[in-house]
Amino acid sequence: MEIRLIAQGLVLYTIVAGAITVGCVYLLTHSGLYTLVAAGIGLFLVVLGGTAGATGGPVSASVVGEAESAGMSGLTENMQLSPSLGDAGSHAILVFYGLGLFLWSVIVLTVFRSGLQ
Repeated sequence: MEIRLIAQGLVLYTIVAGAITVGCVYLLTHSGLYTLVAAGIGLFLVVLGGTAGATGGPVSASVVGEAESAGMSGLTENMQLSPSLGDAGSHAILVFYGLGLFLWSVIVLTVFRSGLQ
């Protein structure tokens, strides 16, 4: 994995998108309840992105060869031999954006607690 891509995703989704979303929630509602809901959604997205990324993995070529020799060649036609990069990117976006929602919600709740309803 490239550090530059991770840093770019962290800045874009955690800092910018998370701040914009939580900032809009705060400016439109001035409600601590909606900010807590945003924090809960952020935690949900982190868990969803983390667990969804752990479900797939590369398939060994020996497993495919054994399945074909056992007469299950129809099952192995569409089998992916390595994980796709698109799946890892979407899971990273969920984790980064969820982290941003949670962190910015905590910041808003602590800094602006006197202005919340």
